[in-house]
Amino acid sequence: MPELYLIRKDKTGSTNDDLLALAMDGAVEGTAVTAGHQVGGKGRRGRTWVDDVGQNMLLSVLLRPSSAFADNNLLAPMVALSA
Repeated sequence: MPELYLIRKDKTGSTNDDLLALAMDGAVEGTAVTAGHQVGGKGRRGRTWVDDVGQNMLLSVLLRPSSAFADNNLLAPMVALSA
């Protein structure tokens, strides 16, 4: 089983951006980035999102699902429920 990594940051622009950079460098599936505060988060439809310090769970997890699973519209709700 591959080793999993958890990266914890006190403050970041975006956990998604941090994780994307790690993914591009070959990070293993299951790698996660969490932060105490983020200032450059992105919401749906291109909206910016800034968290209220200490009020949100800021976590991005790298998944590399098979294409059949990734095309399933239930992926996001299933991940949200599991969190």
